[in-house]
Amino acid sequence: MTPKKSDDRKLVDQATELYWRSGQRVNQIAAAMDLSKSGLYALIRPLSADRACPECGEGLVFPNRTTERKAVASCLECEYVGEAPGPGPEVRSPRKRAARHPTPVTQPDGESGSDLEPGRVGTALRKTRMTDSIDPDPPPEPSEVKVSKASERDSALAAVLRHQTEKEEVEAHARDVRVRRQGLGLRHIALSLAVATATWIWIWPPGVLRIDPPGPPAMWQEESALRLVMYFQAQKIEQYRIDTGRVPLALDDAGPVFRGMEYVRLTNRDYRILGRTGRVTLSYSSVEPLDAFVRTGANMLDLVAFN
Repeated sequence: MTPKKSDDRKLVDQATELYWRSGQRVNQIAAAMDLSKSGLYALIRPLSADRACPECGEGLVFPNRTTERKAVASCLECEYVGEAPGPGPEVRSPRKRAARHPTPVTQPDGESGSDLEPGRVGTALRKTRMTDSIDPDPPPEPSEVKVSKASERDSALAAVLRHQTEKEEVEAHARDVRVRRQGLGLRHIALSLAVATATWIWIWPPGVLRIDPPGPPAMWQEESALRLVMYFQAQKIEQYRIDTGRVPLALDDAGPVFRGMEYVRLTNRDYRILGRTGRVTLSYSSVEPLDAFVRTGANMLDLVAFN
């Protein structure tokens, strides 16, 4: 063994012993060995789980501290990843297999740096030293772990889909809230303007919208209308006298009574009608000519009849 290979193995043994046995943090170990964290991970050998792989029977290992705490072991031969099985068959002697690309070891959660298989220590060290000259703490390269069980693949896929769905729902909700707030502001402004305008029109209506109540009619118009009403009431009494040969005992015997009319029966053929409004009072006697009594009211009657 050349001195260089011997030094590399000692470095690997030291890094592995400190990582798995000392209990120190990764940063402390890397600083003590004058390595970056990525260079330290490249030197660490996996810890044997002392269990056989349930798929190929080879020995299971813990790639890092996190998998050891969670009891999640890996197989470097068939790439099995799962919980370390309980005591069972012993680890059998490794068989010779065709050359294949080594499977990267999973990096522990929460610690940066990339993991390399210990069999490639020389290359890793050269890469680490070159990297340290450029960036003493380079960003990690994500490593993929092949999931061997269909249920684990389904669980991982379901988690990814659920995360994407929840993210889309949150974005859609935020978008709806923004749209609703913008629309709500415009509606508030429009509603406030409408209320202010209605209040102004109700309290201080402009002249264009102000409607003055009509005043009372002129006295001559009111008197003419009253004479016309008394004329119609007398016509009903005359019709009753023609039908029965006498005037009615009460005014409503001749039919409906107009408002403001009073009736006085004098004889079987004579009567008197009193008509009243708020400002005018008139009296008509059956001995008077009805056409002469109605006067201007008759002119109004002729006008209606002509139309």
